[in-house]
Formats: sequence, structure tokens, C-alpha cells
Amino acid sequence: MLRILSVFFAVAALIFLLVVLIRQHHRTRMQQLRVRKLYASPVFEALYPMLRGARRHVPERVTVDKTGVIFYYLTPAGSSNAFLMKEHGFAYLTPEQQEAMLVVLEECLPTLRENDHYHFRKKSQRLLNGCQDFSYSYTMSNSYKITLARSTYYDPRMEAKLR
Repeated sequence: MLRILSVFFAVAALIFLLVVLIRQHHRTRMQQLRVRKLYASPVFEALYPMLRGARRHVPERVTVDKTGVIFYYLTPAGSSNAFLMKEHGFAYLTPEQQEAMLVVLEECLPTLRENDHYHFRKKSQRLLNGCQDFSYSYTMSNSYKITLARSTYYDPRMEAKLR
């Protein structure tokens, strides 16, 4: 009886693991589809000039929420560039579209993926109507910021990038 019970639990655990893996595969496929759809959309076409600017300059922080994407630059201090959905005639981003936007940003700005350069943070806020609002941000680490500031003394080409 004990042997049958242990076999039953082992089979149940395998079935549970299989269901979890199938759901994760489906979620990954759906996210890849959303990313491809975002690349082909007019939203990406309108956002692309800002992404090119973010590649030329060093973003200190990048924030993504339902209203759009905001780039805060390291130099000049306090400078920012915002891509707001309503200003460009688009609807607010859904949580799934926000996650796709994060993938697009990481692909277009590969330094955002580096854990020693940027810290990723996800914030959720419960609204009065019971819904949840999500916002995501990449913030430059202090050590990377110091490295960039010191690099201008050793490599004059970095000074042009920081301007």
C-alpha cells in the first residue's frame, strides 16, 4: 500500500511539473509574439529615434509604465526624454505590452541587461478601483556611474558619449 502511494505521488509530481513547463513554454511563446508585434507596430517606429538617442547618450534611469517610456540621462544632469503614449496618439500599454516593451528596450540597449551596470525594479500599485498598476525601472548603479565619470580622464572618446 505504501509503495502504491509513493508511486502515485511521484506520478502526480511529474504531471504537475509537466503542466508548469507547458504553461511556461506557452507564456514564452506569447511574449515572443508580442515582441515581434511591437517591433512591427507604429509605436516602435515612433519610439526608435529616442532609442537611437539613448544609445548615443548614457541613460541614468529608464522607466516603463502604462503611460510610456521615460529616459533620464546622466549628462547633462536632470535631462530627460519621454515617449508618452497619449501624446503620440496611442492607447496606454497593457501589462503584457509593458513586458514586451522591456524586452525591446533590453534588445536595443544591451547595457540594461548587465546586472553590474543597471538594477531592475518592478513596482505594483493597487488603484482605488481594485486594479493593479505596474511600473518598471532600470536604474544605473553607483559604481558604474563612478566608472563612467572617471573614464573621461583616461579615454577622451567617453567624454563625447557622456555629453
